[in-house]
This record gives sequence, structure tokens and C-alpha cells, in this order.
Amino acid sequence: MNFKEISGIDLENNLDSYVIYDVRSKEEYKLGHIKGAINIPYDEVADHIDEFRNLDKPIVLHCRTNNRSSYAASILQGAGIDDIIIAPGVAYYDYKLTK
Repeated sequence: MNFKEISGIDLENNLDSYVIYDVRSKEEYKLGHIKGAINIPYDEVADHIDEFRNLDKPIVLHCRTNNRSSYAASILQGAGIDDIIIAPGVAYYDYKLTK
């Protein structure tokens, strides 16, 4: 499946325009995450589908290498949630991470 993508710089310059989900593990998230990102590990996304519905902003997913983001996006798309954007993983873009 193909999903919309956003560059790391565009995401950082427009954080307030998106609901950002970090789908890495809780441990990875604690080491540093994008400001305002919500942590729901990719293997828990299906348990939180209702949290992704009816958001007033597009959803941005990110992880380390985009594998988990793509997996999570597929789960959301399968549940009928289509406004999904994939951001580069932390291995591909040097985000200003916060703890």
C-alpha cells in the first residue's frame, strides 16, 4: 500500500497541523520523541482504533525505519481511516527530539 508522506523538516515546521503518533516501543519513546507525539506502539494500534477516529487533523505516523509506521498505517486503513501520513523514521531524519 502507498501512503502519503511528509518530509521531516516539513513536519517539524508544522507540528500543530497534525496529530503525531510515535509507533515505536515505550522504551524507544522515552529515549526521545517528536514534541507532542503520542506513543502507541505499532503492535497496540489495533487496540486503540477509536482514538484515531474523528480527529480534527491529519494523522502522522513515525517510528525508526518506517516499517512499523507502514504496518500501523495498514491497520488504520483497514479500519477505514484514510487520512494517514508517514513521516521519516528517526533513523532517516535528525529530529529535534524531546524527553
